[in-house]
Amino acid sequence: MLHASLPHPDFESASYPKGWMIGKKRKLVNVDVVESMRRIAVQEMNRKDREIGGLNEQLEEDARCLEHLQLQLLDERSKRAEVERQNAMLQNQITLLMDMLQENDVIDLDERDDGV
Repeated sequence: MLHASLPHPDFESASYPKGWMIGKKRKLVNVDVVESMRRIAVQEMNRKDREIGGLNEQLEEDARCLEHLQLQLLDERSKRAEVERQNAMLQNQITLLMDMLQENDVIDLDERDDGV
């Protein structure tokens, strides 16, 4: 940035060279340079705002997707619990039937032994 030391304090601001003003650190700065830098800063802020907006939209979409996946997971867990419950019930029925078959085999053997 173009700048020059400030003139002596009694130097009138109306006497500053055309296109120059007092900037930070009490230096004379070129108005066109300052305006150009301001425009660049505004453009960069707008670009960042659009980028943040896009990221926020993606975050919202990801949140909806996550919620959907969590619901699917709950549904799958529920289904699994039901299948496991049914399997346990069937296993109990199989055990009961096997016990009944073994009892019949013992009764058949006892009847054969008695009949001999």
